Amino acid sequence: MRCTVPAAALAVVLSAVPAAANVACYLDVNAGKTITSTRVSDDVSGPVTLAADGLQAGLGAGCDLTIPGVMHGLVLGVLGRYDLQDVNTKLDGGAISSDAAWTAAARAGVRINPGTLAYALAGMSWTDIAYPGAMEISPRGYVYGAGIEIDIGIPNLSVYAEYNHTTWGRSTDVDVTLRPDSDTVRIGLKLKFGTADMPRILP
Repeated sequence: MRCTVPAAALAVVLSAVPAAANVACYLDVNAGKTITSTRVSDDVSGPVTLAADGLQAGLGAGCDLTIPGVMHGLVLGVLGRYDLQDVNTKLDGGAISSDAAWTAAARAGVRINPGTLAYALAGMSWTDIAYPGAMEISPRGYVYGAGIEIDIGIPNLSVYAEYNHTTWGRSTDVDVTLRPDSDTVRIGLKLKFGTADMPRILP
């Protein structure tokens, strides 16, 4: 019974999707720039803001459901990314640095013409940030952003440009409180595969 109820609910949801809808998955590679600003406060010196920036490159994967009827199609999807970063800045007592980040997000958008998708996304992100004095935190954050994706005329390939803002969770070490935020601008290339019409999936 525990398996039957979720399966029945999924069947109801899928049966409500228009027959012309389709699902497509993709892999993507991307590169860009990340700027991290950290508000640091303690009981002695008060709040100050430390900034670090650098390049990043990543890999991602996701799947989209396209539903006709809104402009040239409403797109709903999920995605995951892993980014390698070289985000750092030197200080007298050492350096602020971050070398990786993970993101899981959902996105929604509309095709403003058959080959152009405008979208927004929101989700969660994780990273490690090292600070002077051998302090290292592993905050979880909320990420949101927007982008545009354009088919380039080669089958199954598209390019995109995207902006993300991440608000990381507050971390405290002894009497020092850290509140990091990150902004990332990236461009990427997507390889799409596995497109399937919903009638072929549904019984």
